[in-house]
Amino acid sequence: MACVALYDDMRPADIDILLSLEYGETEVYCSRLATIVQMKKDLFGEPRTRLLHKSFADFLFDSDRSKELSKSMVETKAWHALRMVQIFSGKRFIQRLLGPSIDV
Repeated sequence: MACVALYDDMRPADIDILLSLEYGETEVYCSRLATIVQMKKDLFGEPRTRLLHKSFADFLFDSDRSKELSKSMVETKAWHALRMVQIFSGKRFIQRLLGPSIDV
């Protein structure tokens, strides 16, 4: 949920990668949260997540309101940044860029 709250209009496949989920899991989770998250196709036909109630992000990141459900925005963004470094420095990513014949 924090990904959708922080990065509205994100591709579910990108969230799958960021959170190390199986392809398609984010779409399944979002479909179960249809009252909060909308899946909408962009101009290229790619699904995108959309937070229906912007106040939900405020609720999620406010520990006084959401109590034990609360997420630290700073910690969440730091974790996402670390995860992106891991993804982009990984062997599979480098081989995708340079080709599978390159020994990394």
